[in-house]
Amino acid sequence: MIPLLKLLPFVVLFALAVVLGYTLVINGYKGQVVELQQQLDGLAQDNAVLSATSEINTRTINDMRETNARQLTSIGSLTTQNSAILKEHDEYMSIFREHDLTNLSRAKPGLIEPRINNGTRDILKQLTIDSQERTL
Repeated sequence: MIPLLKLLPFVVLFALAVVLGYTLVINGYKGQVVELQQQLDGLAQDNAVLSATSEINTRTINDMRETNARQLTSIGSLTTQNSAILKEHDEYMSIFREHDLTNLSRAKPGLIEPRINNGTRDILKQLTIDSQERTL
C-alpha cells in the first residue's frame, strides 16, 4: 500500500490537470456557443428584415406590372386614335394637294373665300370649346 500512497499525489495532480483541462475546454466551447447564439440571433433579425423587404418588393413588382398593363392598354388605344387622326389628316391634305386653291380663289373669289372663312371660323370655335372643356 505504500507504493499506492506514493502514487496518490501524482494521481491527484493528474486528476486536477484533467479537471482543469476539461474546464478550460468546456469554457472555450461555452464561449463559442454564446458567440454562435449571438450570431444566430443577429441572422434571425436580418432574416426578418429581408423577409419584410422581400414582401414589399413583391408587392411593388406586382403593382408595377399592373401599371404597365394599364399603360400598354392606354398606349394601344392612343395608337388606334392616332392612326385614325393621321388617316383623317391625310384625307384633308390630299384635298389640298389635288386642288390649287390659289388659282381657284383668283378665278372664282366668291366661291372659295367664304368657304375658307367659314371653315376657319368653325375650327376656331371648336378649338375654343375644346380648350374650355379641358380647363374645367
